[in-house]
Amino acid sequence: MDSTGAAQLAPQLIFWSALAVLCYTYFGYPLALALLAAIRRPPAIAAGDHQPSVTVVVAAWNEAATIAGKIENTLAQRYPAELLDLIVVSDGSTDGTDEIVAGHAASTGRVRLLKTGGRQGKSLALNLGVPAARGEIVVLTDANATFAPDAIAQLVRLLSDPRVGEEARLEAELGREEVVVVVEPGDPVARSGGDARVHRRAQPGRLL
Repeated sequence: MDSTGAAQLAPQLIFWSALAVLCYTYFGYPLALALLAAIRRPPAIAAGDHQPSVTVVVAAWNEAATIAGKIENTLAQRYPAELLDLIVVSDGSTDGTDEIVAGHAASTGRVRLLKTGGRQGKSLALNLGVPAARGEIVVLTDANATFAPDAIAQLVRLLSDPRVGEEARLEAELGREEVVVVVEPGDPVARSGGDARVHRRAQPGRLL
């Protein structure tokens, strides 16, 4: 092939190669995923009779506008009241958040208020709240996250199967035998805002 023929062939090769990549991106790849999912369908997780104790931990900073709704939404979950409690860690709030939480703590007996002693950040607040948790399951969530009524029950059910591992929103840190279930806005268990992480622990007060 002379140089003229090669020069004419090059644009065609580029065009057809680009078209092949485009077709694979929009059609081939989704089809491959669908076939893989059909072949390797994960087993269904059956609902178990075991209902572990659950502690919900919320890190809050100046959440006076939302914290009461968060508390009410949590305590109204379709889960045994004696097995569900809430810890709110106030990260130096100055807008009345502490007083709102304290009021609910006094009236319900299922809410506890912890304070970081100043603005320390969400990570430190959660590190303060998790060791104080009494539940076998710890749910870390945001003050602006509103859950469907059976959200806690659904999240706990996911952890009833020991085969739950790293799969999309089910992330398992197998080296530490810790299972984390991440629920993002738009998931069936979430109504609006925020996210949630569910941890199964070896014993109350300590993550694996």
